[in-house]
Amino acid sequence: MSIEQQFGPLKVVGIALRTTMQDGREQAEIPAHWERFHKEGIIEKIPNKIYRYPVAVYTDYEGDYSQPYTYILGCLVFAVSVPKGMVSVTLPKRRYAHYEIVGKFPDRLAQTWDTIRMFPPDRSYTADLEVYPADLNPENARVDLYLALAESRKEEGLQEEAPLQSH
Repeated sequence: MSIEQQFGPLKVVGIALRTTMQDGREQAEIPAHWERFHKEGIIEKIPNKIYRYPVAVYTDYEGDYSQPYTYILGCLVFAVSVPKGMVSVTLPKRRYAHYEIVGKFPDRLAQTWDTIRMFPPDRSYTADLEVYPADLNPENARVDLYLALAESRKEEGLQEEAPLQSH
């Protein structure tokens, strides 16, 4: 069950990975991306952090979730300053479906994604967000997942894209 919320824009700086569900690539590449994030101390290299907890952004979708997309691990920032080898992305102001995921990590997160794929909300595929605690406990984690929802024509002033900027 999700709760609908509206927020944005939010700015994120981090490291990017282009991946896909095809041939199970994301199942191997995303954990390796997390390993790089921790091993290289990326969180320490991001300037202007709002908080010291990691976030993951799914953006630059070529279609729906089954097509290639960009996965960014980083932090929310109050001002964009992008170190070499990192990227920035702005999550647009719009409505998001919020899922609070509690349980064993990453099993519970994967189960939630499977459920979303079976019973999908009307998504925009602009930019989705996962927010992790700074002290993630894999045995009993809490992760917040926000899926960008498609906007009705009645809603005005909301951006449709999440512009990705590389540096």
